[in-house]
Amino acid sequence: MSIHSKALLLRCCVSKWDGAIRDVSASRQFTKQHNMDENAGMFSKYLVSKSALQPINYAVTQLRQFHNRMTIPWSLDGVGLITNDKLFDYMQGMRLHKEAFTFAVNNFLTHYDIHVNDARLRLGDRFDLSEFPSKSELQGKFRIDVHPLPIPSSNHILVDLAESGMDASAIDREVESATNKAMTRMWVSIHTKLAQLCAVLDDPEHRLHRTHFELLKDYVDKLEEFNLFDSAQFKQFIAFIRVSILGVPIDDIRHNLEARQAVANHVREAISASAQFTGEDNGDTENQDNERATA
Repeated sequence: MSIHSKALLLRCCVSKWDGAIRDVSASRQFTKQHNMDENAGMFSKYLVSKSALQPINYAVTQLRQFHNRMTIPWSLDGVGLITNDKLFDYMQGMRLHKEAFTFAVNNFLTHYDIHVNDARLRLGDRFDLSEFPSKSELQGKFRIDVHPLPIPSSNHILVDLAESGMDASAIDREVESATNKAMTRMWVSIHTKLAQLCAVLDDPEHRLHRTHFELLKDYVDKLEEFNLFDSAQFKQFIAFIRVSILGVPIDDIRHNLEARQAVANHVREAISASAQFTGEDNGDTENQDNERATA
């Protein structure tokens, strides 16, 4: 089955006002005072306090984190790949995050006059009312748009590629390359998470928490979801982690040093296996294993 029937792309665009503005006059005064080239620096000032915009920035952070959890990064900035069966959950969750963003923006605009008055004291002689945008202007500076995009395919091109001299198969190769790169980034992430878990398991004095394994499970779940090419190696790798690492009761690992060491060895096996997908050289891991074996 083609990737085009399993997934699509989502572009998440966030626009917001940061309240910063360049003060050209102050910059010129400063550079002249210190005998600097006029292009050596630029003075910026915040028209409103950072705390005034903090609720909006928090809402944006939560929204972006949600987008990143539900998708894997594609080749374009802000574009993520999502499987079709997760699209409904994504749209439902995104609707809630948009509502939180809108609420924060409306609350800021409601108190905007107060923030402007506060700026009179905060900015002192550098206060200039003409630099402050109106509420209606600000309204248009805060925006969130999510655009679904089809995954490019030579079958969707509306022009005759043969006559234009373009290679239709190049489009499909580019799509496969972008997908592989996206998957590689996921493998790098899970490789890192496994290494962190291994470090914890190898230290008997380090107390184990369920979160160590829950975070790994989240990565594995996402990796399994995005096995878009039905790779048998992916499936074997995931099954190994679920049985040999996540399948061991945490209390056994906590209270039984042999069980803890066995799981640590399985984690090292998983690290070595994941290296073939990340392109990482697993020689260091093998050397570490040999050192432990001879210790």
